[in-house]
Amino acid sequence: MPAPRCPPVLPRLTALALVALMPALLAPGAEGASHEVVVARVDGVVGRGTALYIEDALQEAESRGVPLVIELDTPGGLVDATLDIDGLLAQAEVPVLTYVGPGGGAYAASAGTFLLLMGHPSGMAGGATIGSAQPIQVGPSGQSQNASEKVENFLVERIRSIAERTGRDPDIAARYVTENLNQDAAAAVEAGMVDVEADTLRAFLQAVDGRSARVGDGTVVLSTADARIVRHGPGLLPRTVDILSDPTIAFILMMAGLYALIFGLANPGTYVPETIGAILLLLGLIGLGLFGVSTAGFLLILLALVFFVAEVFTPTHGILTMAGVITLLLGAVFLIDGPLLPAGVVRTFMAVAAGMAVVTGLVVFGVVTIAMRSRDRPVPDRSVGDTGVVVDPIDPEGRVEVWGEIWTARSDDGPIALGERVRVLRRQGLVLEVVRMPEGKPDAEGADAPDA
Repeated sequence: MPAPRCPPVLPRLTALALVALMPALLAPGAEGASHEVVVARVDGVVGRGTALYIEDALQEAESRGVPLVIELDTPGGLVDATLDIDGLLAQAEVPVLTYVGPGGGAYAASAGTFLLLMGHPSGMAGGATIGSAQPIQVGPSGQSQNASEKVENFLVERIRSIAERTGRDPDIAARYVTENLNQDAAAAVEAGMVDVEADTLRAFLQAVDGRSARVGDGTVVLSTADARIVRHGPGLLPRTVDILSDPTIAFILMMAGLYALIFGLANPGTYVPETIGAILLLLGLIGLGLFGVSTAGFLLILLALVFFVAEVFTPTHGILTMAGVITLLLGAVFLIDGPLLPAGVVRTFMAVAAGMAVVTGLVVFGVVTIAMRSRDRPVPDRSVGDTGVVVDPIDPEGRVEVWGEIWTARSDDGPIALGERVRVLRRQGLVLEVVRMPEGKPDAEGADAPDA
């Protein structure tokens, strides 16, 4: 007797159940999720380029559906950039972890402390320190001093809100700003401001494995013990903006541009100082944060157009053309603001932009060269043989009117009185040699003579 067969409906129900459970099994941040983490390392001054870099890294992590780890070793930086990063991380759709390392002297001071508190969970390497977040201002004499009470109160409230959002003591967080509180890894862990102490990034990932991480208003369980580390390097745009946004570099660029413009205007003729000054001044203003990234790209391309047009009307033997090519390439760098674009697409775009810039420069230079050659061709002297009337008696020099223009005239044909008609023999510079026309003789070739 044959064994009873399993009803065909059971395999179908099993398959449907697996399909239904698949999204939950693959959900970002859930246990069993893909073992990867995206790591963005922030060292040096926190600036506008850092904010762009963090934004790029966060978008990559969100596209992969894996946590983002921000590895810190920074003395601090700009308040505006720090607040921009806070706004990005507060709306992150994946866990954001922060870690101060490597061990042996890493630190996250000032703005770095703010960044550390934005992560949950967070960690520090042994020997690392955080704190000293009191804002300072640089006076006209170059000496630093504490910022105004208004600025300090604002930052106190901001760091308290960050601490509350990530489940830390807001009163201790405020002391980083008001008292310049500093803590090493052990003290920060004991105070609950940092979750774990780990000497390496790998040890940190193992230590937080299985912990809950905040994402929006909820939490997810981390699975990071054996996660593959995907390091996110800064792209061309963040690196460029990071260099320009350094306050020292931005100020030097702006002042150098002003000096070059002043020198060029005081010694006109070469156009080199004015051209360099315009480029440096615009880069300095971009570095100081007066324009957004897209606006900066547009302004650089507009400046390139001005250089190209100026080259046509004021030939400078290629100086303005070269400046136009350089600024056009800089503008292209600021326009390619796509963090998720494949590297091949970015390289292709930059290659096309470079090619178009060079071709545009060659076309402008060719047009100018042709115009210069045509300008050097001899122009026939149309005044020779023309007739005119004396408006200032000639003896031996005077003035005549020829074709509606007043010319200085000279004649060896004796004194020529006012109102007499003369014929032009030749022109020497701005002086016409003329002779008296015989009375009653008609103008040669029927030329129209001007009224007296």
